[in-house]
Amino acid sequence: MLGAQLPLSFFLLQCSRLGRYTGRCLVLTDPPPAAVAAAAAEAAAAAEAASGAARPAAAGAAGEGAAEAGEAATAAEGEAAAAEAKAAAAAAAAEAAAAAAAAAEATEGSHFINRLLGVLPAGVAVKECDLHETKRAVEESELLLLLLLLLLLLLLLLLVLLLHKALLLICGSALLLPLLLLLCCCLVATAAAAAAARRAAEKQQQQQQQQQQQQQQPQQQQQQQRMWVFRFEGFHRQSDDLLRLAAEGNKSLSRTISIQPLPADWRAEDLQQLLKVSFGVSL
Repeated sequence: MLGAQLPLSFFLLQCSRLGRYTGRCLVLTDPPPAAVAAAAAEAAAAAEAASGAARPAAAGAAGEGAAEAGEAATAAEGEAAAAEAKAAAAAAAAEAAAAAAAAAEATEGSHFINRLLGVLPAGVAVKECDLHETKRAVEESELLLLLLLLLLLLLLLLLVLLLHKALLLICGSALLLPLLLLLCCCLVATAAAAAAARRAAEKQQQQQQQQQQQQQQPQQQQQQQRMWVFRFEGFHRQSDDLLRLAAEGNKSLSRTISIQPLPADWRAEDLQQLLKVSFGVSL
């Protein structure tokens, strides 16, 4: 585990819709605007159902007696009017929540970053990282790996030359060098073919997953959703985590925050403040 040891309260995020701990970094997500609008619509429907139940009660109370009819009718009408006012307020709240969700979705990432700067520890810089930058970081890591393999190949050739000289002194055969070079070329070609086959399999698997996601999700919802990956610099960079987060973010998340790894001096209160300031929720 590359991240810091966390207290038990951090693992409460495993059962929450707003976050989960992956073992190497903490991933916090805010719900898509559609979920917020759906919750507001449910509240409005519940208020309308309550107002509909109050109207038959008002009609029944009106027929009990001639003396109490006026007072009961007035009270029932007042309750019905209050229920209708509540329903109208709930509908207005639903519309306001939908508008706020749309405005939040249209807000650029800089505003979202500014809200996070107030709760981060000192010395930690925030950098917005989109999907293209994520892929570029992975390509840079692959390039470094390729250079390392070339260096190892040069060292292997040097070792072959030294071994050839030693065998010439022992056996006196001039065919040892071509055989050793052929063996090295075969080993390198086998390793390259295995790496290429693995990359092709991973690419094919990613394409299949993307096709399945496109079939499951409506096209309009895919166009509305956007992904934000935030890399908290000042710690170790893990490009594979960024790639995995980018793949996960394309499923159902509108924003993703990754802390790689978490600072060792972070407490549960720090995370609670981060959630409250950034997402408006508390554990």
